[in-house]
Amino acid sequence: MTRAVRWAGIVAGVAILIAASITRMTRPPAAQPATIADSAFSAGRALRDVAAIARRPHPLGSEEHDRVRDYIVGRLRALGLTPMVQNDTGHGTRHRFSGPVANIAALIPGRSADSAVVMLVAHYDGVPTGPAAADDGSGCAILLETARAIRASGPLNHSVLLLFTDGEEVGLLGAAAFVRDNPLAHRVAMIINFEARGTSGRSYMFETGPGNMDAVRVLATVPDVSAASTFTAVYKALPNDTDLSELAALGKPALNFTFADRVRNYHSPNDDVAHLDPRSLQHQGDMALALARRFAAAPLPRPVTGDAVFFDFPGIGLVVYPERWALPVAIVALLLVVCMGVFGPGAPREKLRGIGIAVVATLVGAVLAAIIALLAARVSLSIHAALPHSASPRWSGVHTGILALLSLTLASGLFAFGSAPKTLCGGRVGVLGFWALVAVAVSALLPGASYLVTWPVLVTAAAMMVRSRGWAIRAATRWLAAAVTLTFLAGFVFTAGAVMLGNFGAGAMAVGVLTFFGWMLLMPLLAANKSEHLRIAAGALACAAVLLVVGAALPAR
Repeated sequence: MTRAVRWAGIVAGVAILIAASITRMTRPPAAQPATIADSAFSAGRALRDVAAIARRPHPLGSEEHDRVRDYIVGRLRALGLTPMVQNDTGHGTRHRFSGPVANIAALIPGRSADSAVVMLVAHYDGVPTGPAAADDGSGCAILLETARAIRASGPLNHSVLLLFTDGEEVGLLGAAAFVRDNPLAHRVAMIINFEARGTSGRSYMFETGPGNMDAVRVLATVPDVSAASTFTAVYKALPNDTDLSELAALGKPALNFTFADRVRNYHSPNDDVAHLDPRSLQHQGDMALALARRFAAAPLPRPVTGDAVFFDFPGIGLVVYPERWALPVAIVALLLVVCMGVFGPGAPREKLRGIGIAVVATLVGAVLAAIIALLAARVSLSIHAALPHSASPRWSGVHTGILALLSLTLASGLFAFGSAPKTLCGGRVGVLGFWALVAVAVSALLPGASYLVTWPVLVTAAAMMVRSRGWAIRAATRWLAAAVTLTFLAGFVFTAGAVMLGNFGAGAMAVGVLTFFGWMLLMPLLAANKSEHLRIAAGALACAAVLLVVGAALPAR
């Protein structure tokens, strides 16, 4: 195999794996037309409700708000349900605001005489700055279309409660009033909330109630789920709120869903029907209908469990295991790296030297990756602020790519100047050992996020332990490790940077450090000597410069 063919194969393979990981994390399923079976969820049907709700801005206290309230009540009656309007004064506990609200609730009767219900939640008030098609006209339409589909297929075992809260945008007032004053609150056994923080993208399950193992196991039975315990762990540390923040006072298991791409449209005039992606509506609706059926068909209340580590993986689905397993799995990864160091080739002294160099380089590199990402983000923001179209790079996939390429430049440069043939094995052990220790620390302190570090280290160390003389076997195991690493990290990094956290501040640091981590694990696959590492660094830096120009030419998404 010539060097050119080898390089072409490596570049193509890595590019395909990255593209597949990002596509899997960002592309929603196809929208279903209104002609689909009555028992299924149809984005085509739900869009009719979105269009009726999101004609104009409808903040609390406006005439449009009252029109939307009356529309939802009328639609529920047309479905054969008996809507109940809770006119009350909401007193927020999260933001200390108060005000009049009019929650709308309707029960879809079940066969069981048991009073426990599964509750689906969305809010129908909007903001003054936009018609609120996504946030949360889409959620209201999802509840209405889910109710229609359930009615079309016959009653479930337990009743399903539809709750359209009011005053969410001014302090979660409707949710607070429901918890405090509505007698139906005492019947709730499961909460499923639907939100939007953009106008497109896949539906992510990003927040749970206490003891989420049981709820997530049920979620794992739903096809095409996007969920990860990293989202739930990170969300707890953010200042953001949804109705679930108030409904959490009920102490019930819960799942919270959102789609968040094209976040620039959030709370803006572009949060309208024209910008709402029907595929996002379909994906969120699929989750609503499937989960309503599963939870309402099963015994209520749900079993009390602990929390889980969970992530969706292609070909497998949602992987779920108890948080208490996180630390033992990380320790296994660390022990495998130790074995790699003990039984790997090379003299002990040279291996120890390589380990020391790699640990220092990785520690310094992680700090530098965060700093470089922050500086690059500020440079991008400064450039865009001076442009006529003033397009913000904060939520751009192109600028996520720039940060990732700069981390690749850094990782390749460190490998080029920090490794030598005699210390190569020790260097690999040092990199893996450092990240294995990080995995142990994360597993102990933030177990929900542990899988992002633990599993790439585990599979990479296992691949490096393969000593087969056959080139094909060695290549296959290393590509398998690369595939696992990129599947975990590439899509997640893109989602964190371009969709969830943004490419500035904490988001930029997350992109920089996580991509640096990924590239350090992939370096043995990408290059074999100093000159190849330098070529990669130069190529990555050049590509980053090209993307900076491309990003500057692109208007806001």
